[in-house]
Amino acid sequence: MAALYSLSHRIAAETDLQGVLRTVVDTVALSMKGTVAVFMPVPPDSMLELVAHSGENEFPVSEKEKAIITWVFELKREAQSRENGGSSTERLFVPVSDAERTVAVLAVPSTAGRALSREQRDDLDALTGLTALAITRMQLSREAEQTRWLAESEKLHSALLNAVSHDLRTLFPLSPARSRAFLPMASGTTSRQKEIFL
Repeated sequence: MAALYSLSHRIAAETDLQGVLRTVVDTVALSMKGTVAVFMPVPPDSMLELVAHSGENEFPVSEKEKAIITWVFELKREAQSRENGGSSTERLFVPVSDAERTVAVLAVPSTAGRALSREQRDDLDALTGLTALAITRMQLSREAEQTRWLAESEKLHSALLNAVSHDLRTLFPLSPARSRAFLPMASGTTSRQKEIFL
C-alpha cells in the first residue's frame, strides 16, 4: 500500500509521459523486488515496444515474449513466460487498462511455480490501475495540446487570409475596374467616350 501512495504522489508531479513511465517502473520494481518494464504502442505503426524499464541493464525480450505481450495487450489478460533456459526466472505480463482500452503491458518478475501473494496481487492491481489513469491523463493532455495548437493555427490562417483579402480589395477595387472595362463596349458609345474611359 505504501508503494501505491508513493506512486500516486510522484506521478501527479510528472509533466510528461516518459517521466510517468520512469516513476511507474521504479516504484513497481521496488514493490515486486525485481526488474520491471512497460510496453506501449508506438506511432506511426502502433507496434508494441519497450518504452521504459527499471534498472541499469538492458531488458532483453525474446520473440516468444513479444508474441505474449501482443496477446496480453489485445485480450486484456495476464500471461506468464519462463525464460533463461528453464531457470526459475519468470515474467508475468499484466495488461494496464482503463475502463475502455488497454494502454500498456507491464512486465513484472515472478517466481516459477508460485503465484503472487494476496498482498502482491492487490498491490499490482492497484498499481496497474493507477498507471492506466496516469498514461491516459498524459495522452489526453497531449491530445488537448495538439487540438489547441491546431485551433491557434487555424485562427492565424484565417487572420492572414482576411488581411491579404482586405489589402487586395483596398489596392485594387474591382467594382470601378469592372465598370470601366465593360462601359466602352456598350452599344452607342462613341470612340471619344471609349478613349476617356480607357
